[in-house]
Amino acid sequence: MIDKEDGKILKILRAGGTVQCPECKKGKVTHKGNNLHHFSCDKCDFKINID
Repeated sequence: MIDKEDGKILKILRAGGTVQCPECKKGKVTHKGNNLHHFSCDKCDFKINID
């Protein structure tokens, strides 16, 4: 289930933005290359894949 906070994060990521990692709080979650369906943290193993 996606809550309001998750929706905001996904909206920012899908627009090409960057958000603080909700898992480690140290890294940044960004999209991989030009693919706006796969996102990952640059510090830990946190990933979001939208199919």
